[in-house]
Amino acid sequence: MELGQLNQVSNSKSFEIPQPEALKASRFEKWSPDSIAPWTYLPAYQNLTDDMKLRYNQLHALTVNELFIWFEQKLLLPILSRLIAKSDQDPEFKMACQIFYKEEVKHSEMFRRLSKSSAPELYKNTDFYFFNSRFSISRWLMETSLKFPQTMSTWCWILIFFEERTLMYSKEYLK
Repeated sequence: MELGQLNQVSNSKSFEIPQPEALKASRFEKWSPDSIAPWTYLPAYQNLTDDMKLRYNQLHALTVNELFIWFEQKLLLPILSRLIAKSDQDPEFKMACQIFYKEEVKHSEMFRRLSKSSAPELYKNTDFYFFNSRFSISRWLMETSLKFPQTMSTWCWILIFFEERTLMYSKEYLK
């Protein structure tokens, strides 16, 4: 498929962010499949009470939400912004980056709304309760990488991995 065709397909599959009331998760149900939570495979997990397992599941789901928001807002969108800003881009590539950017902004907002409506006590003044990037070394590495996206070919592999992981999560949720 050529890039122009891919852009048309991407535009046609664009989605609207659900309203906040449609995103609120029940405190009495699991928020994610156990198969994507790492501790569920540990023998000690079986010793937890049902309430503890439920809360672990919910906290893990919130952590995954934060990871999606962080990855999209702190890594992906700044890289796409710099690529879009380059004046010597192929127009179809630039459009693909713009479509990708627009969709990732919507993804982040959807995850943000879901976290805030499901656990307002944790997200009253922040988007990140568990996952923060205040550590100076990680911040420096991220800032340095973002300054030179055209020379950091690794980001392509990171994006592919992240998108593949997202597909795996989607399949687990749809089971």
